[in-house]
Amino acid sequence: MEDLNLSAYMRTEERLEKGAEIALKNRLYVPGWSMYSNLKESPYSVLKLIVIARVDNKAVGCGLITKEYRDEDDFCSVFVRRKYRRQGIGRAIYAQAKKSLRRKRDFDISAVTDTQQKFWDKVLV
Repeated sequence: MEDLNLSAYMRTEERLEKGAEIALKNRLYVPGWSMYSNLKESPYSVLKLIVIARVDNKAVGCGLITKEYRDEDDFCSVFVRRKYRRQGIGRAIYAQAKKSLRRKRDFDISAVTDTQQKFWDKVLV
């Protein structure tokens, strides 16, 4: 894999909005899915962390950690551009999210498709 760089955006409204701006500008989401609405609407009220993955200075992936809601745990969503999948970028985004939040246990996840479930099965070993 080429040069992978991960950036975490968290803690302040300005940092979260900057991360959301990068993700939206580079279309690091699936239109109509919750990642898009979490980035588009007020990111500071919904998100705890945004991780942007860059390969050769090009944004190719994104991870979002949403804030706890009621009795639910923090929730993780990951998106990697199709061309860059199966190179460990999604796994690296997830690991960076855990490291940035100093978290030992896994986040809650959701798998809509079989492909997504296979990804999470590998990551959550």
